[in-house]
Amino acid sequence: MESKAKKGMGLLLVLLSALFLWDPNVGFIDPLPDLIGYVLLYVGLYRLSDMNARVEEARRRIGVLLWVGAGQLIATWILYGWMAERAAEMNPYEQPVGVLLCSFALLFFKWYFLIPAYRELFGGMDRLAEQHGARTLADEVNGKTQAQRMVTRTTVYMIVSSLMATLPELAILTSFENDIQNPWFPWDWYRYVGLFRVFCGVIAFVFGLIWLILFLRYFAGALADRAWGMRLHERYEADVLTQTGMLKVRLFKVFFLCLQIAIVFAFHLRLSGYEILPGIGLSVFAGLAVTLLAGRIGVRRVGALVSAVLLGVVSLAQCYFNHRYLQYYTLESALYQPGAYSAYITVRVLGVAEAFFTVLLVIWLIKLLLELVFAHTSVEYAGDVTHALSNDATARLHRAFEKRALWSLIFFILAGIGNALDAFFHLQYPWIWLISFALSATAIWIFYAMLHELLIQIKYRYQGEDTNKRA
Repeated sequence: MESKAKKGMGLLLVLLSALFLWDPNVGFIDPLPDLIGYVLLYVGLYRLSDMNARVEEARRRIGVLLWVGAGQLIATWILYGWMAERAAEMNPYEQPVGVLLCSFALLFFKWYFLIPAYRELFGGMDRLAEQHGARTLADEVNGKTQAQRMVTRTTVYMIVSSLMATLPELAILTSFENDIQNPWFPWDWYRYVGLFRVFCGVIAFVFGLIWLILFLRYFAGALADRAWGMRLHERYEADVLTQTGMLKVRLFKVFFLCLQIAIVFAFHLRLSGYEILPGIGLSVFAGLAVTLLAGRIGVRRVGALVSAVLLGVVSLAQCYFNHRYLQYYTLESALYQPGAYSAYITVRVLGVAEAFFTVLLVIWLIKLLLELVFAHTSVEYAGDVTHALSNDATARLHRAFEKRALWSLIFFILAGIGNALDAFFHLQYPWIWLISFALSATAIWIFYAMLHELLIQIKYRYQGEDTNKRA
């Protein structure tokens, strides 16, 4: 029971998150992806955030960093994958400048989001330790608790590590000055960027290792305090789990977040022939939402799940054959080489199929959302006399959602047609992607607006139930 209580409060996941957040970025390459650390930290804090406002603020900031971590992985692929393959065709400064800009952007996000997130996390832990009698965490040394000292140490580590990741990349600026024979920069320092990266990486590694040990020691101490963990768990069961409406709303938030991430991949953007947002992303996130959550909120999921699997298979096949084609040919080769044309036909057909299955999956997702509308939204007026008015208002609300769903579906179908035409006629008419992009953006915007309004209505209904219980 004690072990279950500690794991249930998420402290173990918070501890494990540090294993992915301590390692230095060298040349914007992150050996242990920060995204995994952010996910572990975000999930690990969700129960503690119900019990303390400062932990809740920390979790909100980590939620923003989930997108930053995903962008970091994509940027790394562009810098060291796509750009590296085309180094001979590009300006020699493009990749180094890209690394500098990305490193600086990551520095900004860590200073603006991650440092305050840890400050709020340790502040919240300090408060929970004081309220529930965690002796080892609440004791003061030289007027400061362990959490207060961890705030200082974490801030120092974050500043040092982000500076050490950015400073070596500034050497590219001396290349520009050296090109015009500026007397202040008589040589090109970027020739030694590898040495600078190693030197700064070692400094960041040492600071990171010290921080990791201190972080693990702090949360290991929290896990070892069994009495404190049991008191937290008991308070959570008494004060939070009784709010069934709030827990339902949280479940819907997770479901909608998965759908929001999934639907972004309906864009089907390409970069030099490669898919930046392949349909497999839509398949995975939509399938995750449908598999894990749809059954728990009372809607059918078979059609959406089958469509997600079909889209995933077709998207993987399209990515494979497209990559194989680009290994031997350029995009333009299909216009004048018979062998390239024959190979590109397969890529075209799979692209059309991917557009079709994308629309099919979206149709099922919209049907699923309409089921949610009918099952989980209503307008209730007080008193028996207003029963008819409540039914009429509920019917109007449902019709409004049906109209939004219809417009979203229309634009998704038009975007699917545009994506299919672009997949087949991209070489002859490269401007088609602009039309499909505009249609996709409109469809996704309507879809997002519908999800936002639906979540508001669900909050109104279920959080109101908690209010009535307390009353």
